[in-house]
Amino acid sequence: MESLRPGSANDVPPFLPFEDRYELEGLTAIMEGYPLARTFDVAWDLSFAASALREAADDELAGRVFVATAVAWYVEAEADDADAQELVDELADAFERAIGLLDDGPCPHGAHPDLPSDTTEALWVGMHLASARGRAAYEKWPEPWAPPLDTALCPAFVAATARDSLTRLRND
Repeated sequence: MESLRPGSANDVPPFLPFEDRYELEGLTAIMEGYPLARTFDVAWDLSFAASALREAADDELAGRVFVATAVAWYVEAEADDADAQELVDELADAFERAIGLLDDGPCPHGAHPDLPSDTTEALWVGMHLASARGRAAYEKWPEPWAPPLDTALCPAFVAATARDSLTRLRND
């Protein structure tokens, strides 16, 4: 029942929504070099990260920045054709929008941890932070390599990650 009407069952542990799990599995497979059979066009699947970031609501923004960051890292390391430049442009536009939406004011945290340097781990963090149920699962079952939830959602940390990703995309 919980999957049909989120919030309707109190005794169900939090879980990553099915559509987010589907996206996570597909992008992870691409980044690991073994796209799934359902992957028709790798560039199109990767471009979804830019689209999702451009359309992200406030509560989805941190997660979508981290997903797009993981895709940007992958593109930086793996891509080498015209499709890549189009994707880089889409990602850059999406990061610019995100930076404009984020409050980059003073931060109560002394320091922020880095995102995991592994693209699939950074992707995992982002996909979990992109939805309320994903954030609940992230908090209940934290991974040792993942940044703590409160600092991962810090607008200053998210803005710095978006700025860094934008700079990296523009310098390639």
